[in-house]
Amino acid sequence: MKSMRRIAKENQILDAAERIFSEIGFRNTRMEDIAREIGMSKGSVYFYFESKENLYMAVTYRAFEELIRGYKACSASTKDENGKTAVVELFRYHLDFCENQPGYYALLMNYMSLARAEEEKNADMALSEAMRDSTYFRKIRNLRDLPLEIVVSEIVRGQEDGSIRNKKHPHLLYLSAWAQVAGFTEIRSTSRKNRKSTVLNVSVAEWREYTFELMSRVLDDLAA
Repeated sequence: MKSMRRIAKENQILDAAERIFSEIGFRNTRMEDIAREIGMSKGSVYFYFESKENLYMAVTYRAFEELIRGYKACSASTKDENGKTAVVELFRYHLDFCENQPGYYALLMNYMSLARAEEEKNADMALSEAMRDSTYFRKIRNLRDLPLEIVVSEIVRGQEDGSIRNKKHPHLLYLSAWAQVAGFTEIRSTSRKNRKSTVLNVSVAEWREYTFELMSRVLDDLAA
């Protein structure tokens, strides 16, 4: 078991790595940059995380843990509501997470891109050997599908309690609803006006709510 002192040191390094990865990106970050940020020697950083890739995977694992913690809390808070309400609130939480934790959102999206390239055997974009060898990479693989599983379980519950009238396969409903939410997040994150209240002269708040209205239509099968 790790000592409290070691855990504190690791968290200190992870906090610094989060900031620097977010500011200048993985490729431009050096271990000495992280060490300098917290007044530690580069050798000490390597003692806790044997490579920059392992540290990057550790920060990514932390992002997944935070996302999943929120999903579980959201699901627990709606256990007495119907399934449709639970699904909508889970996606609301996801949007809040992406907007409030942009650094974590970027890490998660980058990991998914790397993992997809790995599955498609795209050598130019795939995970490096050092990333695959990271213990945190293996931990991520064990939990990365949990958000999907939580949402799908609520979709099934909604279909069973009648609040979700669309009886198509739960995974199809998940993907259709996810496309609405992911599209909103991606377009807003890449918009030059991301920090303002409008995108293409459309109110972000209005667009956000309309996204959920469209998602609700999918769950209600109003297009059928």
